[in-house]
Amino acid sequence: MSLRSTLRRVYDNSSISVQTRLRMIYGRIPDRLKLGKEFADYREELLRNERHTREELDAMQLAKLRKMIEHCREHVPFYKRLFDRIGLKPAHLRTVADLAHIPTLTREHLRDHFDELRALNASQFEPEQCASGGATGQPVKFLLDRKAIALEKACVNRHWLRSGYKDTEPCVNLRGLRLALKPGEYSVIDKGENCLYLSSYDLTPKTVEAYGKAFNDFQPALLDCYASSGALFASLVASSGLKIHSPRSIVCASETLYTHQRERIESVFKSKVWDWYGLTELVGNASECERHDGYHISMEQGYFEVLDESGRAVAPGEVGEIVATGLHNFSMPLLRYRTGDLAEFTAEVCPCGRGSRMIKSIRGRVFEFIETPSGVRLTATALNVHDNTWDNVIQFQYVQKQRNAVVLRVMKAETYTEADERRILNRMGTRFGYEIQLRIEYVTEIQKTPRGKTPLIVRELQ
Repeated sequence: MSLRSTLRRVYDNSSISVQTRLRMIYGRIPDRLKLGKEFADYREELLRNERHTREELDAMQLAKLRKMIEHCREHVPFYKRLFDRIGLKPAHLRTVADLAHIPTLTREHLRDHFDELRALNASQFEPEQCASGGATGQPVKFLLDRKAIALEKACVNRHWLRSGYKDTEPCVNLRGLRLALKPGEYSVIDKGENCLYLSSYDLTPKTVEAYGKAFNDFQPALLDCYASSGALFASLVASSGLKIHSPRSIVCASETLYTHQRERIESVFKSKVWDWYGLTELVGNASECERHDGYHISMEQGYFEVLDESGRAVAPGEVGEIVATGLHNFSMPLLRYRTGDLAEFTAEVCPCGRGSRMIKSIRGRVFEFIETPSGVRLTATALNVHDNTWDNVIQFQYVQKQRNAVVLRVMKAETYTEADERRILNRMGTRFGYEIQLRIEYVTEIQKTPRGKTPLIVRELQ
């Protein structure tokens, strides 16, 4: 068992106060001990790949895919049985397109066939057992190799470096961490990581001044946050009239970043947002470059397809579900895994000069939509507006408990007036149409998920 895996097991079974202390200790452990000596090698490889052509990256990816298919055939009972049934042999994989002969894998498969998906030689990859957050209502467990985790961390590091961040510079983490602190304290500094931790759970109009002071005193070069947390922090700062330090870059991750959130964050912090798309199962990730016009897929880690509801590949400009195949997690390989995330496909090569394949945009989760009585699905993209609709609003959330009604939860800024309410009801009521009645419910705080996130759409249909 690896050092990281051992510490993770202790961490997960500890109280919040012990977890807080363990995190500070963990930050002081050198990367080569936490992640293995491969981490430094992966970093160098990823930076070299920034200069490779698409053809070179395609060839590299196909070689990794063939190696994974051979491993699945030899060591994974689930895939050995599946390949026998469909008559697939590793030699049949001449191009990545041939992967389409393999049926897609769902969360139900992962839940119901955990033992069969575990490789017979899994222990040699030093895996740790992890679980998804269960945003779909279907939490699942899976194994992650030590080296796969190291590669993911190297991918994150490459993204941070793209944004202009330099190793060891101060950063702020505003994500789903619960911190055990004294009353009135909302932050803790990890000196080993040179990171200020701010919990997304306690960020409110009453605490924003303390958050702002801690942020300003620390002077971070980078803010690492959930999109909802970053947007809420920005809105509260603006509403309170606080002056806030401008970091060199802001990285949003672990949630869909919506246009209104990006605009709010960038306008308040006077910094660009560099969005990151990742998957807990480590089957792939993608991130923005300096052009902010699409997401570069980390072809070293995973292969992405974008499929429609019938399982066919979509054309450029069309939206479908991301189906991902991991290339580095050998203890529990996931081939053609349905992620539940929607994206716009593109075949373009980015003008930035990087050859990696891309997805044009992330459109949210498959299950994130409002459904009308006639069956029309209104996604977050369909509800997006590019005007002053949300002026004087700190945060909002759509909640659907009936097919013909939606409650819009709104946190008001002090400058909010009846004119703002009329404007919102008029413009958003038009988006919902005659089938749905829109009602505003004013709240002082919008409830977060157990992981500290704030989804834009909540469906609680009976």
